[in-house]
Amino acid sequence: MGLNKVLLVCDEGNVASEKTIIKNGGQFESEYEEDNGNIVKRFWILL
Repeated sequence: MGLNKVLLVCDEGNVASEKTIIKNGGQFESEYEEDNGNIVKRFWILL
C-alpha cells in the first residue's frame, strides 16, 4: 500500500489497547473528545 505511517486510536479507558499500541512503537499524538463525551487517544506508528 506504500504507507509510511499509520494512525491508531483507542478509547482513553482501554488500557490494554493503549499498552499494545505503545509496545509496538506507537507515539502518542493527542486526545480528542467525541460528541458523546468519550475521550479518544491518537497514536502514530512508523512503518
